[in-house]
Amino acid sequence: MTQLQKWAAVFGLALCAIIFVFSADAHSGQHTDWLLRQILHVLAIPAPHPPRWTEWSHLFRKTGHVLLYATLTLLAYLFFAGSARFRPRFAWKALLFCLLYSSSDELHQRFVPSRGPSVHDVLLDTAAGAATLALLALVSWFRGPNSRMRQAGDSDHGRNEAADLSAGEPSPGLKRSTSGVQTVLDAKRLDA
Repeated sequence: MTQLQKWAAVFGLALCAIIFVFSADAHSGQHTDWLLRQILHVLAIPAPHPPRWTEWSHLFRKTGHVLLYATLTLLAYLFFAGSARFRPRFAWKALLFCLLYSSSDELHQRFVPSRGPSVHDVLLDTAAGAATLALLALVSWFRGPNSRMRQAGDSDHGRNEAADLSAGEPSPGLKRSTSGVQTVLDAKRLDA
């Protein structure tokens, strides 16, 4: 297990515990309202009146869902993959983890007084996880051809072309790609 996987596991488990504690709070709506009022006060934004306040509070809670589950999905991906390089098989595992944890969280809320499960929250949480993984895939794709070429395997266990060339030894991928050119060059030398 890599250092990255260990830290992703530690922070992921901590985030799961935080989500569990928030879910177990029977008065979470009141606490969310208090927190939102504090944030608005610090930002010097006047609190809206009751009809508008309900909308703001709802938006604040759903934003919390998105941020928590986006972060949890990213941590799960880093744990499964061991790197930030996008690989679909680990993305599916991370998304499945997000879906299962969100579902279990909503099931847990069924047993908390004044709370209830919501399929909409599970869908929102899973969508946040999917968006996070899509962003990770996009970033990996834009990082360049090296990251796209290596995402299939890592057969050279972390070696890179620059280090291989400086050592005078081309990487296995470079040998395969130039072997046909080298054969043509050798044939031309023999003709000359």
